[in-house]
Amino acid sequence: MIYTAVHRATGDVSLTMNVGARLPLFRSAIGRAMMSAMAPTARDEILARVKAAGRHDMGQVRADLTQAAEEYAAHGYCSSFGDWTPNVSGIAVPVLSLNGDRLFAMNLGAPSFLTSEAEMREVHAPRLIAAGRSLSDVPGRL
Repeated sequence: MIYTAVHRATGDVSLTMNVGARLPLFRSAIGRAMMSAMAPTARDEILARVKAAGRHDMGQVRADLTQAAEEYAAHGYCSSFGDWTPNVSGIAVPVLSLNGDRLFAMNLGAPSFLTSEAEMREVHAPRLIAAGRSLSDVPGRL
C-alpha cells in the first residue's frame, strides 16, 4: 500500500507517515482492508505473483487474509494491532470510487501507548466506517 494523502493528529506524539510511504499489503490494516474488499480474482492474482516472487510464508499470509476478511465481514473494518510493526495499532476500511471502478482504502493508526485496542474498535472504528461508506457512496457494495 502506498499513501497518496496523509492527515496527522495535532497532538505532541503521532505517527510520522508521509505521502509515498509504503505499508505491507498483508500485515497492515490498510493492506488487509484493500485485500478484503478486492474481487477474488484480483486477490488471487496478487497472491500468485507474490508466491512466484519467492515468498515462503504463503500459508500464514492466506490465514491472515482469511482472518481479515472475517473481521471485515463481521465488523466493517480490518485491524492490525502490532502485526505491521510493534507498538502501532491501526484500523482501516476500503473505499470504492464513485463510479465503482477503483478500490482505495483509508486508515487510522496510532502508537499503541496512546490508544487502546478497545478505544480503536469502539470509538474510532464506527467513525472510520461511516467516513469510508460516505466516500464510497455506492449502496450495497461496501
